[in-house]
Amino acid sequence: EALPGLVIGFGQVLTLTAVSVALATRMPMVVNLTACLVIYLLGHLAPIMTEVSQRLPLVHFFAQLFELLLPGLANFDVSSAIIRDVPLDPARYATYTLNVALYALTYTAIAMLAGLILFEDRDVA
Repeated sequence: EALPGLVIGFGQVLTLTAVSVALATRMPMVVNLTACLVIYLLGHLAPIMTEVSQRLPLVHFFAQLFELLLPGLANFDVSSAIIRDVPLDPARYATYTLNVALYALTYTAIAMLAGLILFEDRDVA
């Protein structure tokens, strides 16, 4: 019963770790930690900011930009699915878990490739 939640949580950790490793090729540790914290917060808040800022065009534009570029960490939130009166349909929850795991793997691969590109032209010596 706990396996889908663990897979979704692992996907979130995997995504944020890949982003952190990609940023670590060019940034010092303190800047990397701060950037990862901002990415974590904006990744969770971007869908909410997009919905709320319909009347403010500039804020809406930046909210959509954040939602496009940053990982959609709101997808990894399973608290509303777990805390409910009616039990979940196992097939639909398994499908959702598979979709989120594929999203995490895709975003991880993109972040690692970006880190490889950033590290490729770095002078190691």
